[in-house]
Amino acid sequence: MEKDFQSAPKRFWQTIRRFRRGKRGSSQAVYSKGGTLLTSTEEGPVAGATTQGPVAGPTTKEPVAGPTTQGQVAGPTTQGPVAGATTQGQVAGPTTQGPVAGPTTQGPVAGATTQGQVAGPTTQGPVAGADNLMN
Repeated sequence: MEKDFQSAPKRFWQTIRRFRRGKRGSSQAVYSKGGTLLTSTEEGPVAGATTQGPVAGPTTKEPVAGPTTQGQVAGPTTQGPVAGATTQGQVAGPTTQGPVAGPTTQGPVAGATTQGQVAGPTTQGPVAGADNLMN
């Protein structure tokens, strides 16, 4: 057992010399999340050799926010009506046609910046409970 420890440095340097002479290491490949081959040592340069050229990183052509479909936009931008947003057109909200319980008004909402019809706390028709609002 003592001879193993004494010969260990010699075996170590023999292994290093073998690699420096051109022996290849184990075959390793690195893939991106999408399955694209980024690097491989199977048919690549000799172990320990340096090469020049661009370094391939784990980049993909997919959007970072995830897959999007036509009609959807990744991020805080939207297409279409948005509740509480300044828009040109209709603002989505709890619109009713007919009796509504509670203090609602007929007409535009104060403080709302819109161009077009405001759909929200406005009603068309009789308002339940609005008799006591004027008193």
